[in-house]
Amino acid sequence: MTNRLVKRIVFYIQIEFTSPVSILQEEYERTVTNLLENTKENLYVAGSSLAGAMHAYLDKVKNEDSDRKMSSVFVSDLYFENIDTKNIRECVALSDNKTAVAGSNYEIEIVESGAKGHFFVELMIREQDNEKAMIADMADALYGFHSEEIRIGRKKTRGYGKCRVLYVVSKIYDRENYMEYCNAYNKEMYCDLGNEQNLWIAKARQRNKMIHIEMPLRMKGCISIRQYAAKKNQPDFSHLTDAGHPVIPGSSFAGALRHKVKTILEELECCAVKLPYSISDMVDIAFGSAEADNSGISKILIDEAVIRGARPLTLMRTGISRFEASAREKSLYKERVFADGIFELHISVSKDVQSQWILGILLLALKDLQNGFLAVGGQTAVGRGIFESNGAICIDGKFGIENQIIKETLNNMKMIGRDNYESDKGTTTRGNVCSLS
Repeated sequence: MTNRLVKRIVFYIQIEFTSPVSILQEEYERTVTNLLENTKENLYVAGSSLAGAMHAYLDKVKNEDSDRKMSSVFVSDLYFENIDTKNIRECVALSDNKTAVAGSNYEIEIVESGAKGHFFVELMIREQDNEKAMIADMADALYGFHSEEIRIGRKKTRGYGKCRVLYVVSKIYDRENYMEYCNAYNKEMYCDLGNEQNLWIAKARQRNKMIHIEMPLRMKGCISIRQYAAKKNQPDFSHLTDAGHPVIPGSSFAGALRHKVKTILEELECCAVKLPYSISDMVDIAFGSAEADNSGISKILIDEAVIRGARPLTLMRTGISRFEASAREKSLYKERVFADGIFELHISVSKDVQSQWILGILLLALKDLQNGFLAVGGQTAVGRGIFESNGAICIDGKFGIENQIIKETLNNMKMIGRDNYESDKGTTTRGNVCSLS
């Protein structure tokens, strides 16, 4: 039985990255120059990366009426149209004690925020395909970009790869105009057509699959996220910037919050609160793990925070010998930091069943951050990286609900303990996950 191709629907999509993006060549992932380039030295994002991100988002949606056929969908490479700045960032893994793990530091090349690019998506509709479901999946994917829940490249859970759709237009090719298909991947054919973005967003069946938290904060003093001097006669260390603006990367917040969440869970366990999993498992579920036996992506996405209104300061400091408790010889250095700025911390938490308890515990840690009890970045021992509240916490557009969520989370954990303590003595409570209303 034949299943003939009856039409092709080609989408031209233009996006803008609202955060840095890192698309690495796998074989060079720990080298300085590692962004993907074609033979003409044009930077691009592989179509397989885009397709994988879209597919993963649609799998989260889990539509029962979906008839998705990925073999009937082609996603082109994304080519950048403008790149204002490429930069080098140093990455390092930290232990629970916030010290660098030996051998874990490396550098990556990133494209800074503001870069624009375009790509194509083609739906190949055959006689036996569910065209309605395929179009609905495409609308859901476009909404995923619109809501910034589809992210591209590496370090997506730590603020990289955020993008928003600027322009969407589609064109149908069938028997009536099949000769025009030879120009289907020429962007000039779509630039003068009307933007269909709002039309496709309105068709989406699904809405946000993440819980979105916004927390306004004000810096109390200075913050230090170091990047080394790249030019002569510059300070030895400068605070990290993106597109000229001082920023705090999501990884800095993630490290501090991970440590605080672990501490909170340990305190709860000491108070005889029965946890749904072991402490190490709960931390790994929430923040992700690279361990082979328990690998998993982070359920918490933390965006890079852009600091506004901060004062730049250039300081002279002396390195201290910890053994001798005195200044080291020839250790004078210059550092550029920022003080007294404001920013909004944006965090997204997965809504899946396994992680329903995460929101309440995370909010406890965030309140410590808000009240100045949790420091972020470097040189916290001398008072850097401390914040205070600059407004109410907003959770999915609602203010003042964080205490109720925390209360429900703790009550549900206690209930698990009462119901299962006798039967689960000496065992884990894996599978008994508390739920939030």
